[in-house]
Amino acid sequence: MTEQSIREGADIRRNSRTGRPSKVMGEFDMPVGDSMEDAVREFLQAHDERLQLGGIAANLDVIKSVSTPARRIVTMQQKHQGLPVLDHTVTVQVDTSNRVRQVDLAVEVR
Repeated sequence: MTEQSIREGADIRRNSRTGRPSKVMGEFDMPVGDSMEDAVREFLQAHDERLQLGGIAANLDVIKSVSTPARRIVTMQQKHQGLPVLDHTVTVQVDTSNRVRQVDLAVEVR
């Protein structure tokens, strides 16, 4: 299976004020990690430029991880010196085949 970039086949919604991606929908390969959360973080790091995350993926902490019959939903928040950064969350939805289906970005890169 070839790795699919976010560019191919993605439905990208942009913030009307900033022009940055606010929601990305599609079917994207996810790297294999020690845990679902690690794999999600690696996915975000691999697509940092396209998602316009500004290099924050390594500084995201999991604040919520939920499983449903159809998806696994992981929400991460940026922290600075141990404190949560306001409006810096990323929610990633992964289907039962371990493919990223949706990324919701509430990130204001400063």
